[in-house]
Amino acid sequence: MNRLSHNVANAVLAALALLLFAGNSYAQDVTYKEVVVQQQSEDWNHGASLRTNLFYWGSGTPNLGLEVPVAKHFSIGGNFGLKPWPRFFPWDNDKMKEKKWKHLLAVPEFRYWSKEVYEGWFFGLDLIYTHYNVAAAKFPFGMYKKVRDSRLEGDWMGLGLFLGHSWWLNDRWRLELEAGAAVGHNDAKQFECGYCGTEIGKDKGWGVVPKLGLNLAYNFAKRHPMEDVVIRIPEPKAPAKVAEPAPFVPVLKDVTPKKGVADELALTNYFLKPIAEYKPYSPDRILRKEKELLYVNFEVGKSQLKYNFRNNAEILDKIIDVTGTVMKDARHQMAKLQIIGLASVEGSNANNIKLSENRALALKMYIQSKLNIPDNLFDINAGGEAWSEFKDQVNDLILANGSKTLSKAELESVMDIINKESNLDKRESKIKALNGGKTFSKILKELLADQRNSGYLTIYFDYVDDTAKVINNSIDLIENGNGKQALEVLEKVSDDPRSANALATALFMNGKEAEAIDLLNKIIAKGGYDANTAQQNLDSIKKYQQQRAEYEKYKQQVEEYNRQMEDYNKRVNQLKQVQ
Repeated sequence: MNRLSHNVANAVLAALALLLFAGNSYAQDVTYKEVVVQQQSEDWNHGASLRTNLFYWGSGTPNLGLEVPVAKHFSIGGNFGLKPWPRFFPWDNDKMKEKKWKHLLAVPEFRYWSKEVYEGWFFGLDLIYTHYNVAAAKFPFGMYKKVRDSRLEGDWMGLGLFLGHSWWLNDRWRLELEAGAAVGHNDAKQFECGYCGTEIGKDKGWGVVPKLGLNLAYNFAKRHPMEDVVIRIPEPKAPAKVAEPAPFVPVLKDVTPKKGVADELALTNYFLKPIAEYKPYSPDRILRKEKELLYVNFEVGKSQLKYNFRNNAEILDKIIDVTGTVMKDARHQMAKLQIIGLASVEGSNANNIKLSENRALALKMYIQSKLNIPDNLFDINAGGEAWSEFKDQVNDLILANGSKTLSKAELESVMDIINKESNLDKRESKIKALNGGKTFSKILKELLADQRNSGYLTIYFDYVDDTAKVINNSIDLIENGNGKQALEVLEKVSDDPRSANALATALFMNGKEAEAIDLLNKIIAKGGYDANTAQQNLDSIKKYQQQRAEYEKYKQQVEEYNRQMEDYNKRVNQLKQVQ
């Protein structure tokens, strides 16, 4: 094999490595790994080789073998051994000694070499012929027992298999170790003694003969020096990382129930509100600044609600009129009537709590006397003493640098007591003691007049639009990730166009993406209040689908990259093992 053929082989190896990664469509810039491989020679043909079996010499048999390469992995040859004298040394020819071993051996053979001829492991097939004359000889492992007490002379022919390995000692000499066995047929005559000629029988039959050789071999041609060959293998390129797409988050708006009379009344009667705006009472609320609240008046220290006291008649008539109108509207229903009773900060706190509760109950009983409203719709709150209201009034006057009758210093003293004294009765006593009671007298006239006779009311209504509730409940299910249940509910109200956007979202969450997109397109085509929201969801879905497709493609590329890396590493390791 000449240098040209050798270079062609290396080119083929590189081409195969390139083909291995040719399918990598995402790899733009190719990087290479250079693997240095030590090759024995450029030419596998090291010429003929002579050898002799050192173990065979142990029997006193001169022997010689010849091996000739016929291809890179194949060789033919043969071994020949001849021992014409009876014992180990040629000059030991005493005919009186029984021991005798003379023979002729001819063994043509065929070898297969795993790397190339004369390199490493080999496997062989041989044809064995021997003519022998043996007597009084002891072979190991109890073999050939007949020749211990008699003489055999004849022929043996068989076919054998063997395995071996070759080591170079230098550029011409080698050492071979081989072992095997042969199956053959024996055809011999048996004589009584080593030198007598009386035939006593025949020895014919099949048998197995072991083979063991340690060969010292000489090559007529020098072994070529080992050389480094650099093979460039394209290294797979990892795909650009693609982030997993963020989950689709729909834009959903609660459906507004269909409006009715209550909605119209609420535009001018601020104390009338939808139940969604319900605000529980807490003592820190400043009711006097909640202008939408409606309040009635009570006499000082009294809880009896008088129709003709101050402007109560106007307020009470409005309460009954608005409430009754809402109750008659088929689209609405009364949800809650919140009543808050208050008392001024003067007097015993315990008494004032009771007074505030009775004032709230008085307004409740008046409404029930005019309208059939059950107790469970009333939210009764005993606000007790209106310290939050009073503190807010004092603070406003401090910011205004006092009033006509109360100086800023007086007001700051009052505020200091409010902030430091938690006991309400003691707090009142300390304020009354300021300036010998003069400060508190001013407070009674200027600040506590409205607190001493107030009861506040807010009326809340609800919608009787069951479809809107169903849709809004479904939106809650969607936002909590329960798309399956939401879809089951929304399909029952799908004839209501207000459900379309939520229905499209539920369809998408349940894997019905084509149906979801088709429905969103219909919403957008019809226009209306939900069209913009539908457009936002459609854009989000398309963006999510695009990102998902890119991510799925990336995962496939990662799988392909891992497979290529496995093949790549295997190829590199294979080349590194080539020595």
